[in-house]
Amino acid sequence: MVVNYNDPTHITTDGDFVTVAEWIRTKMYGSDVREALAQSVLRAGESVKANEDLAEDFRKLIKQAKDDYDTARKEMTDQWDAYKDDLAGLKTAVPELKQDVTDLEARADMIDEKLPNISELDASIQDAAVKAQIVAIVSEGASA
Repeated sequence: MVVNYNDPTHITTDGDFVTVAEWIRTKMYGSDVREALAQSVLRAGESVKANEDLAEDFRKLIKQAKDDYDTARKEMTDQWDAYKDDLAGLKTAVPELKQDVTDLEARADMIDEKLPNISELDASIQDAAVKAQIVAIVSEGASA
């Protein structure tokens, strides 16, 4: 690429990367070329600093995520440790509970079998109570 150093104007502002590169290629005077080089070095340094800051922010985020993960894992482990004995106890209690249910069902069946007898007995008791009242009324009437 053939470049003519034919731009006699002086640099009076900051330029973007493309403009600074063009200044380095075309400015006639050494002071302007040095200024363009200085601006490019400053821009590169700003970019490096921004990238370093961004990398530090990412490191902080990664550390925070790891700390959060470690905390959550410890909480879950602690909860598991707290409940695993209870779960083991439930495993042994289930057969006992099944036996209790079986016993209760057997008692319910026995009550169901005897219920008609209880109903008949209740009817007999009521009949006897009515008969006793009748006898009492008749006895009162006879003595009066």
